[in-house]
Amino acid sequence: IKENDYQVGALQDARQLIKWAFEAKQGDVSDAFSMNDQFIVGIVDKIQPDGLPDAKTARLMVELTVRNLKKAEEIIGKLSAATTLDAAAAIYKVQVGSAGADSTLTFNAQIINGVGQEPKIIGAAFNKAYQAKVSEPIAGTNGVYLLKVNSVANKAADTPELAAAQATEKTRSMVQTTYSFFESLKKLADIKDNRSKMY
Repeated sequence: IKENDYQVGALQDARQLIKWAFEAKQGDVSDAFSMNDQFIVGIVDKIQPDGLPDAKTARLMVELTVRNLKKAEEIIGKLSAATTLDAAAAIYKVQVGSAGADSTLTFNAQIINGVGQEPKIIGAAFNKAYQAKVSEPIAGTNGVYLLKVNSVANKAADTPELAAAQATEKTRSMVQTTYSFFESLKKLADIKDNRSKMY
């Protein structure tokens, strides 16, 4: 948790608990706090100083990601010789699947039905080179994928839904740009955040 947070996990409105935690020492146990018809007792298990975490803490944060990257490298090595989807599927005894035949896979799609969030795969699906050949193995978020594009359809005529989506994206982009500019200014300035002392 951070000093200005207002929730701890699923506990909403946990400001009192957080304020106590930042005034306590490691190993301290709080009195009971009443939150949303519950009584909560806090224990300061570990205090993370400012700056980079120690190796043990960092390991816990990145271990799963590194393990998945290593698995992906191993799988890509085994699949690199496969020239067809069926040959690749036979290596791991899985079925070849399909996605997007129902027109749900668009360039701005966030997920692939039945697969999940896979931005690299969605981007690769619009590479027309993969209409002529099977892609190289691509390490995605949830697995390693090979794909062959059956067809890429041209964009449909503008619709009211498309205009609304474009307006939403334009607004989101403007807000993000303003926020990024503000965050850059904060990084350049010497600011000490003392809000936690006030509430």
